[in-house]
Amino acid sequence: MTPQNDALAQLARDLDAFAFDYDPYEYKDQIDDREQAVHNVYSLLFKGETEPLCKWFRELIEEEEDNDVIIRANALFERVQRVRE
Repeated sequence: MTPQNDALAQLARDLDAFAFDYDPYEYKDQIDDREQAVHNVYSLLFKGETEPLCKWFRELIEEEEDNDVIIRANALFERVQRVRE
């Protein structure tokens, strides 16, 4: 695995962890297999298909009131945006 792929895999895991921490009930309603969810996010990142993630982060950051969540979301959002560069 290349360093770029390692970074994408770590980002996919970090995104999954954030989604779980942010809304565990919604996460559990939509996701049955976390490993598969991480793999799916990794595939999107690998293909450069980041717009759904970017859209989710833009909406979350705009609507969220918890400053700690906003800071964490912004950091992940920036990492996702760098994938496209």
